[in-house]
Amino acid sequence: MGPDIQSEKASIVGESVQPRVGIGSFAYRYAIGFRGFHPGKPMSIADFLETAAHGGWEGVQLCENLGYADLSDADLAVAAAQAKRLQLAVEIGLNVSVRPSTGLTEFLNCEG
Repeated sequence: MGPDIQSEKASIVGESVQPRVGIGSFAYRYAIGFRGFHPGKPMSIADFLETAAHGGWEGVQLCENLGYADLSDADLAVAAAQAKRLQLAVEIGLNVSVRPSTGLTEFLNCEG
């Protein structure tokens, strides 16, 4: 089950929708890295999305350990297209110190 904007809107207005089961990037913290630990070849957002889709997850939560706040608009557009192709719902886990960039805002507003 992929992203369904109508279902997302329905959940906002209180209609019943089927919940999705997903996985967050912190589940792969030793493959991706985090503050104080940096693996030799960290898992990228693209790798994380592919791994989640092949694992049968319906959605992902991108957390700050993926460094999404520092990605270019072009890189975010590629990740959004990949998530759409893989039919993954995407949530962003924001640390209070992270300010979303314009590209990240566009990524979150992707309805295509």
